[in-house]
Amino acid sequence: MIKQTILFLATAIAATAGPSILPAQQEASSRTGSSAEAPQSVANVTAAIVLGDMTVRPLPLLDLTLVPQTSGPADSIHFHTGLDGKASQAVPSGKYHLLSTTPVVIEGKSYMWDVEVDLLTGDASSIELTNLNATTSAVAAVRQVTPEHEVFTNVRSGVFRVESGLALGSGFLIGEQGANLVVTNDHVVAGSSTATVYIDSVTRVNAQVVVRDADADLAILRIPTDRCAHCSRLPLARPGPNQPLVIAGERVLAIGFPLSQEMTLTTGIVSSVRAGAIISDVNLNHGNSGGPMLNLSGEVVAVNTFLDAAPGGSGPGISGAVVISRLTPLLERVPSAMAALPPIDDRLLPTMPRTTYPLPLLKTFADTADARFYRYFTGRDAGNFTVSLLTPTLLRVLQKQEENEVSKDRRKREAKAGISEDERYSELHESHDWEQYVGSSDVPVVTMLIRPKVGETFWSSLGRGLEAYSYGRSVSAAKMKFKGDVRGVRVYRNGVEVQPIRGGHGPLKMLVDDQWIEMKDVADRGYYVFEPELFEPDSTGAPPMVSVVVQDLKNPESLSSVDVWGQTAARLWNDFEPYYSALRPDRPFLRANPELETKVPLVCDPQNGECAAKRKN
Repeated sequence: MIKQTILFLATAIAATAGPSILPAQQEASSRTGSSAEAPQSVANVTAAIVLGDMTVRPLPLLDLTLVPQTSGPADSIHFHTGLDGKASQAVPSGKYHLLSTTPVVIEGKSYMWDVEVDLLTGDASSIELTNLNATTSAVAAVRQVTPEHEVFTNVRSGVFRVESGLALGSGFLIGEQGANLVVTNDHVVAGSSTATVYIDSVTRVNAQVVVRDADADLAILRIPTDRCAHCSRLPLARPGPNQPLVIAGERVLAIGFPLSQEMTLTTGIVSSVRAGAIISDVNLNHGNSGGPMLNLSGEVVAVNTFLDAAPGGSGPGISGAVVISRLTPLLERVPSAMAALPPIDDRLLPTMPRTTYPLPLLKTFADTADARFYRYFTGRDAGNFTVSLLTPTLLRVLQKQEENEVSKDRRKREAKAGISEDERYSELHESHDWEQYVGSSDVPVVTMLIRPKVGETFWSSLGRGLEAYSYGRSVSAAKMKFKGDVRGVRVYRNGVEVQPIRGGHGPLKMLVDDQWIEMKDVADRGYYVFEPELFEPDSTGAPPMVSVVVQDLKNPESLSSVDVWGQTAARLWNDFEPYYSALRPDRPFLRANPELETKVPLVCDPQNGECAAKRKN
């Protein structure tokens, strides 16, 4: 029935074709002199496709060729259909092949024609090119890309991850002042004069804070001149007198490094425009701060800065970005500020590993590890501080220990009920491969946590001692304080300072007030991340001596330190054997020998916290 309907529609189309010859078609035809004198015929061609909904679509400007079937006075004749899908062409009479030169693609199908026609002398022959006599084939669907993709592709090499201490955010390169200037939020650089910038996933460099405006929450950094020759410079939007920066309902996009993610693109529309900010429904999260908000022309209209969310997390929240015009006063200050800056320390810095510890290997290794070997990893004494060293293996071991402690009774009930191993309670069952995309703890690094110790104040201890002497017991709450306050940390491997992948110090607040303890204090703790190679042994298998030196804000005239060497250093390195063996199967893993010791004493200067290996007399 459908075939008959198509034939009927195609015949109806062809019936409307007239014998007239278009001038353009006359010019397009190709004949020899003898062809013009041969008996003539007229070919009336109608080209159309009947679509799936029975709609007829004419095929305009379809290139056609009449090729003689036998040798004769006529050459091949080229012509094309008009805008209505029709063509009328005078040709020498004879038998021909009517060929379409190029395929026609409609609704995922390609159509080509090769039709035999017999043009009789003095006749006007109607020729129909339709679904019925076409050679068809399926074609791959053409992917549609959005304007946002084009903008993202053009600017992505100029958008960076920015880190300063424990703070992290995003930033973007601009082409102002003839220098490598990176715009970010002031709160991203956390009041520091320095930061680091990831130009790409494996290239991290130092950056200097050139100018800043805490009120506008904007800062401009400088990175080494020769480190970003391939990077895109993002143009800043320059609205004119009659051209607003953006308008409500305009589509914008944000690029940055939110949460634990790599570079991410989010889009939305402008909700409202304020005097100093653009409010939108673009999805922004922690880490997006400092990244660019762009219009569909690829111009930066604002700097992504804040999220206004309802308490309790109800609703997605509203995003805010500081308008780019607020950057103008800072740009005017750049030349004089750069003139006063020292040269940048232009060297490549260590970067976070791009791979994770394979989960099956990590689980197997942790399940067979003896927890007693890890007791020296945590709570190591360093004067007024404790230093803990964490690895993916240690975290798994601690997790398993905690699970065993809290699930003793549960395991007895499960065994009695005959529950299978897969169904039994286990926090380790909650570990999945996709954790690597959400900030997994299985990243192959060594993490150092430096916590200030807590102790009772002198007067509190004295008072409670007198109470115990007078009344037989103390009746007052013990007043506790932090003994130390991390101001800075330096780490040395065999006397040579090693830069962390990231790290810094941040506040730890304690507020306890009950019958037994009173503590109202705040002090900084340290958090630093290093490559496992910090503990890699030398060619003989001897583990290094790693020294952690802590500057104390409470006691700036003294330095606290702890050394990690021998069995502990060897265990730290050997924990990564499954990881490196899987990562580098062609390179044998060199295990550390705990029996070989390396001792490198340091001499430190309390004024600047720097240390150096002690020279032998």
